[in-house]
Parts: sequence; structure tokens; C-alpha cells
Amino acid sequence: MRPRIAGLVLAGSFALVFLAQSLLLFGSQLPGLFLLDETGYGDSYVLYDLRNFQNTGEIYRDLSQPPYL
Repeated sequence: MRPRIAGLVLAGSFALVFLAQSLLLFGSQLPGLFLLDETGYGDSYVLYDLRNFQNTGEIYRDLSQPPYL
């Protein structure tokens, strides 16, 4: 009977640690989900090229020209 209780306690403690870590991970990642629509420095050139393609129809811009013209 005691090995069964020890096994249940061990399984319960693993489940409790798993639940606590899952809640911690979920709580730390949730605020970042609301930032998905913000453009960061690394994404700005992609969005610029996409808008340029929508306006001009050119997929590749002239590389001899600066990107901000």
C-alpha cells in the first residue's frame, strides 16, 4: 500500500510542478501577444518593401537608389 501512495504523491508533485511552470510560461508570454501588430526595427524594411510593391507593382527596387526615396 505504501508504494502506491508514494507513487501517487510523486505523480501529484510532478503534475503540480508542470502546472506551475505552465502558468508561469503562459503569464510571461501573454503580454507579448499584444505587441504583434507593432513594427520593430527588424521588420520595418520588409513592410517598406511590401508597401512599395503595393504602390508601384515592382517586386525588386533599384539597388542603386537609397531605400528611403
